Amino acid sequence: MTEPSLKYKTILSLFWSFIDKFGQQLLNFLSMLILMNIVATEDYGKIGSLALFIAFSSILVDSGFGRALLNRQNLTSEDYSTVFIFNVLFSILLYSLLFISAPFLGDLFNSPEITLIARIAFISIVLNGLGLIHQTILTKNADFKGLSKINITALLIANIIAVIMALYGFGVWALIAQILIYALFRTIFLWIYSKWLPAFIFSFNSLKSFFSFSSKLLLTNTIATIGNNVYPTLIALFYPMNQVAYFNQAKKYQEIPFLAISNTFRSVAMLILSEINNESERMKRVVSKMIKSIAFIAFPLGF
Repeated sequence: MTEPSLKYKTILSLFWSFIDKFGQQLLNFLSMLILMNIVATEDYGKIGSLALFIAFSSILVDSGFGRALLNRQNLTSEDYSTVFIFNVLFSILLYSLLFISAPFLGDLFNSPEITLIARIAFISIVLNGLGLIHQTILTKNADFKGLSKINITALLIANIIAVIMALYGFGVWALIAQILIYALFRTIFLWIYSKWLPAFIFSFNSLKSFFSFSSKLLLTNTIATIGNNVYPTLIALFYPMNQVAYFNQAKKYQEIPFLAISNTFRSVAMLILSEINNESERMKRVVSKMIKSIAFIAFPLGF
């Protein structure tokens, strides 16, 4: 790809990726403002205590294969189908283990209600696993406009239903519905929009060929995920659930501008760099420009 066309593709991708990430952050912020005045803080805390398990499971389901697919050129239907089958089967396995472990979580947090809450909320892991490859395909095609429409529409539907349920007194189940409905509609929209259907093909050789790249990402993402999500779980172990809710909401408010920017660049960077990974000098220039752009926008937000 020539320099001007790469630049145009990068700018267009960044624009739609920013619309996507900022739109999601704005919708989440507005829904929090509404729901926090309706749903008990203890209920928010119960959901927050499970954040580590949901986030960690999602990382394991993907196992870095999504990024590995983005990094490779000339992919076949066998490659996509193999990773899809792995994602789905592994997500079902993880959900089964978490389902069995749910009573332990209830005892751990001294809240019997968490057993049922966890078993229902963890269904989102399987739902998200069903759409990972479709998301990867759209990302690889640089269709960030389509992704923004899918994510924002699904989140808007989930938030509206959650608010209605909260107004009717469903409490914590309104928050669980928000998680599940978003995952369900997002996956449905991904399938419809991408038009990709998996084939019943599984190749261990294909899966193995991605492992050297994906394993490094899995390790990095695991460490980052634990670091970002461990505090609510630790707080839930030693403090009342309402303290978990206060911490979680304060953290989310603080992260809104940073996540909108960092997630925007992260979504696009992997795709752009994968297209020039055989041109070392050009990659250095592109990485340098990306770092400067991120610093130019992010540093002022720190003050």
